[in-house]
Amino acid sequence: MTVTSPPGARFTLLGRAGVGAVHEVERGLVVITYDEGARETAADAAEGVAFLRRYLDELPHPGVVIVVYDGLADQDRGARQAHASWKASEIAGISVVGGRPLARAIRAFFLRFYKFGFPLAVHRTLDEAMPWAQEQLARAKGAA
Repeated sequence: MTVTSPPGARFTLLGRAGVGAVHEVERGLVVITYDEGARETAADAAEGVAFLRRYLDELPHPGVVIVVYDGLADQDRGARQAHASWKASEIAGISVVGGRPLARAIRAFFLRFYKFGFPLAVHRTLDEAMPWAQEQLARAKGAA
C-alpha cells in the first residue's frame, strides 16, 4: 500500500509488520498504517515494535512516528502495552491519527494512562499531523 498526501508527497513502503505497514516520509519520519479491519494482538504489536526499533536504531537521532489507527478494528491489552514501551532516546514524538470510534478510544487511553518522555499529539488526519511531525523531527535533528 502506498500512502499519499494531498501535496503529492509519496511515502516509501519500508515493510510490513504485524497487521500493518511502515512507510518512510523522510529519513527519521515514518507513518504506520493498519490493514482495514485489522485485529492487533500482543504478538502483532511486538513484531511491529521490533521492526520499527531496527529502523530507529540506524538513526543518529530519535525518530518521529505518525500512527494512523483508522484501519484498526480491535487492539488487545498486550498490544497497547507493547506500544507503550517507547523511550525518549528512540522517539522524538508520536502523532496518533484517527477519527473512527476505536481510534479515538485508543488515543484517549494513551493520553490518560501513559506518560511518555516525548511529545504525544492527537490529529484527526494525516495532513494535520504532518507539519507537527516535521517540526518534531527538525528539533530532534538539531539536538543530535
